[in-house]
Amino acid sequence: NVKKDRTFAWLENSYKDMARERYLLENQLEKEKNVIVNNILSRIIKGYYKREIDVEKALEQYQISFIYENYRIVVWSVDDYSKLFFQDNPELEADTLELLHFLIENVGGECLRKVITSVYSVECDNLVVFILNYPGTENEEKMQEALIYQNNQVKKILKDKFGLRLTWFDSKQYNRISNLKVAYMECLTKME
Repeated sequence: NVKKDRTFAWLENSYKDMARERYLLENQLEKEKNVIVNNILSRIIKGYYKREIDVEKALEQYQISFIYENYRIVVWSVDDYSKLFFQDNPELEADTLELLHFLIENVGGECLRKVITSVYSVECDNLVVFILNYPGTENEEKMQEALIYQNNQVKKILKDKFGLRLTWFDSKQYNRISNLKVAYMECLTKME
């Protein structure tokens, strides 16, 4: 009877260990998937894939899907990093940058989803980029007005609540995902 109790206890502990390891592995995979998706979208934005078929293969391989054929990009830039970072502590600087991007992605994503439901955030070149994906049936002029309003709301919220001075730039509408590089370059040109 004692042997059965020990065997059961051993099986129970083994099951708990396996369940805990599985949970940790699933969380690790989810975190890594986010990094991979960000990396793939960043590579598309930077134009690493030269052909449309290569873009489609990368998206398919990592199960990244866009619903609609129209795209637009919004790029967020910090006006002055010097007030945010602690020069003598690189670890605090990295944490601050991560927190800053987290705030922009969350506040920006929430506001932009009031206009367009399909919004993807990507960290690229120390900027936060929103890929907006929407159907071609939208009235482009009205949508542009709504986006300007929402982006200004994001800017106001982040300035009022967190003292962050940010600037945003947007591209015009493009109709193929391979044109995200062109949209990104359009925003970078506006930044200069």
